[in-house]
Amino acid sequence: LRSIARGLRPSVLDDLGLVASINQIVAEAGARQEFDASFGVTGIERRLPAAMELAVFRIAQEAVTNVERHAAAHRLAVGLGFEPTGVRLLVSDDGIGFDAAERPIGAGSESLGLPGMAERANLIGSRLVIHSASGSGTTVEVWVPATIIGTV
Repeated sequence: LRSIARGLRPSVLDDLGLVASINQIVAEAGARQEFDASFGVTGIERRLPAAMELAVFRIAQEAVTNVERHAAAHRLAVGLGFEPTGVRLLVSDDGIGFDAAERPIGAGSESLGLPGMAERANLIGSRLVIHSASGSGTTVEVWVPATIIGTV
């Protein structure tokens, strides 16, 4: 039960925050897959409400996992931007990409990953945007407006 509980909300998220948690998953993915993995932060780091941090972390985690499983990438770049008007998460790879128009991220999709990320984004008043094309890599973007951050 302890293992399951830790999996629901990773202790590193509580102890060290969102930046350290995402940095850890990016570093671990890079080591496992032996691709160039980088993580960058812009703006002044700040803690977000717990539910929001967890949602952003899980979206980043799923996006990185998708890169590992499906992208055949050589490079992974993750960015977390703390801007005056909100927080932005970007997860980009140089992999094989896919036709985003042919793969819906809403309900009814055969996959659980993309709809799960979209649902987490919606739950925190945000939105998930996927930029991808066959042969051109993929970028997952989540934007959380400051007006939402202050209300969660």
